[in-house]
Amino acid sequence: MWRQVQLVLVSLALFVGTCSSFVVLPSVTSHLSNVDARPKLAPYSAGININRGSSPTGLNAFVDTVATFYKTKPYLAAFITCGIKASAADAIAQRIEMSKKTQEKANLRRNAAYILYGGGYQGIFQEYLYNHIFPVLFGAGTDVLTVFNKVAFDMFVLMPFLCLPFSYLSKSAIFGYSPIEAIRRYTGDVRVRGLLKKCWGIWIPVQCMTFSIVPEFLRISFIAFVSFFWLIILSKVSAKGEMDTMNEDDTAPKLCSLQNSSEMCMQSNPH
Repeated sequence: MWRQVQLVLVSLALFVGTCSSFVVLPSVTSHLSNVDARPKLAPYSAGININRGSSPTGLNAFVDTVATFYKTKPYLAAFITCGIKASAADAIAQRIEMSKKTQEKANLRRNAAYILYGGGYQGIFQEYLYNHIFPVLFGAGTDVLTVFNKVAFDMFVLMPFLCLPFSYLSKSAIFGYSPIEAIRRYTGDVRVRGLLKKCWGIWIPVQCMTFSIVPEFLRISFIAFVSFFWLIILSKVSAKGEMDTMNEDDTAPKLCSLQNSSEMCMQSNPH
């Protein structure tokens, strides 16, 4: 029970912090960029200088630095943000599985696979895709038709045929099994565990917001926030599929042994 409470508290903290950054960051950076253009207040006759805003300090300076970093180094910012997010999401998923006794200990190789997937695909690739390729293919507008085309292409072409398969292929590279086996596990999770339905239920409304109201330089950060919770789901679904595969592999030799024993018994005692 306490683990679930911890998860809820962490989720609420992330939600409040991220939403606050989306509200405050654009307005603060706009304020900081225009602060020198404001008229200077004349000092009081007592000689006290109340000239303010000449240089940002404290929280304002930090926010301005972060905004500049995301604008000037988008690919590095995307990799760091999405890599850390993916690692944290998988760590929470593993913690939940260990609390339910479905996993014995932390799997660092699995976590490394999600860092690769998060930083590589969700970070660097999506930064280039959404902010450079999509405007060329569909336009840079935020009207209903443009947003619809972007979301439809993302959800029904990229998600099932590129995004999700890349996640499973990343795990295959870390764990050392073949790409064919990775695709087999992916299709199994789609057919048996409803992976695509879960994906569309979350990402269709989210991507409508991404391409309509979220500023371009914050899109990957916004997606990273939402995908933190999505990766917890993806990690649990794929882990469940792997457990089922392992159980099938363990059961097959036993069934074969029982079948062989039965055949031998029939041959030794034909009556």
